[in-house]
Amino acid sequence: FFQQIVRPHIGEHEVQFLSYRRAMRDFAERRADCLYIAIDSIDDYPIELGDRQFIRFSDPINRIGLHLYTRPDEAPVTAYDDLKGKVIVGARSHLKILEPHISADWGTTTLVVETEVKAFELLDRRRVDIVVSVDFDTRLFEQAHNRTPYSYDKNMVLVSWGEVMTCWHSRKTAVALKGANAAIAEAEASGLTKKVFGAK
Repeated sequence: FFQQIVRPHIGEHEVQFLSYRRAMRDFAERRADCLYIAIDSIDDYPIELGDRQFIRFSDPINRIGLHLYTRPDEAPVTAYDDLKGKVIVGARSHLKILEPHISADWGTTTLVVETEVKAFELLDRRRVDIVVSVDFDTRLFEQAHNRTPYSYDKNMVLVSWGEVMTCWHSRKTAVALKGANAAIAEAEASGLTKKVFGAK
């Protein structure tokens, strides 16, 4: 999507392909003007509060949601009460989002992992009961590892984010974001976004 749709619309630039953490660090330290792709939640950026006013987002390229996954042969979680007595695994930031919905007297245990691979391996080995994961990342994991789709309730979304291009405000980045927004709108109108991301 970036190479074919966004890149031709954003003008002269240098592109570096980095891990998400490294890219976020370079962006936070202003060694990069823009991030492709990030989310539209300003609180997730490790940037001083005073500097956050200079951050600009593109229109959403895709929407992603955080869900609760169980094994393919098990019923999905449909209510927070279903978490009583369960062992739940996920990234620290994802578990933090879930935390307010879990009562201290439920006997629920949470485990932090660094990757979806580790989380779903623990689920497959029945070491945990539930994985907290982003729907798009989960689909990629299922495809890459030839897994039967895990069970989840499409209507139970812990949080939803827009995937966006994020830039420090400047004249140059304003032009890039304007071009990116035009490309995103064109892709949505033509149905390309749905084809690429399986958007609903």
